[in-house]
Amino acid sequence: MAMLMGIVNTILGQSARIDQSSVYERMVEHYIYTEGENTHTSIRPWLRSDIKKQDWDSLSSRYKYVGDSRALKEIMNEPFVQLNLKKLNVILNPEFDLTSWGNVSGGSGAFEQTLGFNFNAALSKKLSGNFRMRFSNSKFPLFIMRKINTNNVVPGQGYANRFNTNEYQYSNAAGYISYTPNKYFNLQIGQGKNAIGDGYRSLLLSNHANNYGYARVTTSIWKLKYVNLFTSFKDIRGSGGDRGLFTQKYSSIHYLDWNISKSVSIGLFEAVVWQGEDTSGVRGFDVNYLNPIVFFRPVEFSLGSPDNVLLGINGKIRFLKRNFLYGQLLLDEFVLSEVTADIKHFLGRGDSTQSGWWANKQAIQAGIKGYEPFKFKGFFYQAELNFVRPYTYTHITINQNYGHFNEPLAHPLGANLVEKLARMSYQNGRFYAEAKLIQLTYGEDTSATSVSFGQNIFRSYLDRKGEYENRVLQGIRTNLMHGELTVAYILNAQMNLRLEAGIIVRRESNAFRTSKENYFKLGLKTTIPDYFYDY
Repeated sequence: MAMLMGIVNTILGQSARIDQSSVYERMVEHYIYTEGENTHTSIRPWLRSDIKKQDWDSLSSRYKYVGDSRALKEIMNEPFVQLNLKKLNVILNPEFDLTSWGNVSGGSGAFEQTLGFNFNAALSKKLSGNFRMRFSNSKFPLFIMRKINTNNVVPGQGYANRFNTNEYQYSNAAGYISYTPNKYFNLQIGQGKNAIGDGYRSLLLSNHANNYGYARVTTSIWKLKYVNLFTSFKDIRGSGGDRGLFTQKYSSIHYLDWNISKSVSIGLFEAVVWQGEDTSGVRGFDVNYLNPIVFFRPVEFSLGSPDNVLLGINGKIRFLKRNFLYGQLLLDEFVLSEVTADIKHFLGRGDSTQSGWWANKQAIQAGIKGYEPFKFKGFFYQAELNFVRPYTYTHITINQNYGHFNEPLAHPLGANLVEKLARMSYQNGRFYAEAKLIQLTYGEDTSATSVSFGQNIFRSYLDRKGEYENRVLQGIRTNLMHGELTVAYILNAQMNLRLEAGIIVRRESNAFRTSKENYFKLGLKTTIPDYFYDY
């Protein structure tokens, strides 16, 4: 078992977020899932207070270089700048990503160039803050370019401003202030990402989309943890990158997680999304949704049902000590008789013309993962299935859909999909390796027709193909295979400075196109959080 963020966060206090790359997070995750006491694993990012101080110190000490060379000790152990005063602790690290992509298939190569900084400060164990800023200039592989050309954003990172032919400039800022007055409450305000779930993907709230403004109140009592998350999203369609043309939208999210026992936990999720302006004019943040405990559906009905409400469940079961079954169920709409008609049709006992109601908007996730199976130290495995029906996360009003900055807030591909994925990773000291295989089948929407088949959540559900006979994968059935192998060596544990190499193999095909792409990448990068291109 391993973890890298220990030294920094010991200095920065209990209120600091563990908000790093997936390499960091997986190492922290190993501890939290297998040794944490009453830890609510599905609420992310975790806090430093989720790990006992003695455990944190013990784990972090394993990454100290203890040789005789003083120069190597500083290079491999120390942050770039560290200031420790009586009441103030400050850490400043550079952030950069210098990655080169080689196209093994014979096409042109690509690169990612990012420079920035990461500033952390704490006035006490109760009060922490962070600010990070990055500026990038990149030329991406073809499969990423297609996403950018469709959405006008670099996945998860900001608006894509074309610089030269096939090159883009973009920037990304994030930060927060976190205050933990006592063991019961944590208060945060910032610009960043939040996620709910135990899987690689989340069908409730994921960290795929770009940063957004948020205020978060977390209450911990007994075996319960309750999150109130208030957010400010942006609809940027048709803006051309002009911030003055961005449309404001808001959400209020509740999540209650209960650790029933050491082996079983269950969480209840609800969210409402509304536009900042409606036909009556500027609406702003609706005070009706500030109530921290009320369920939104009754409130929504009392308001004349103008907004987009989603309900969900997250669950996790531990078995054989270090293995976990997990899952999610998301309900965007639910009418029992219509769902029953779908089940009867699936079993071959129902009328197809009276099943497949368009508003059967649900999503299901089921997965398994484990740490060090068969006592194989440093090994991690995961397998996951995601199923999302057509039109899930959509709304009659497009800027009330479950999306932000031209990207979905749940599964990064939107809806109308079936996904199977498997991951394995291994770590030994500073060496890390991960293999990932994803098979994704989805019913693609096309701009060539005014009919929506339910995959693109940024289309109104009024454009649907019909009331009934809506099936998962309708539209242009597209098959995607994404395989990836990554190896890394950690050069400096404080900054997560690592040398990284990898191979990506992609195959995507439907009735109209076939693409085969193979890339090799080599990079030197620091604590820049990972972004997701694997969809």
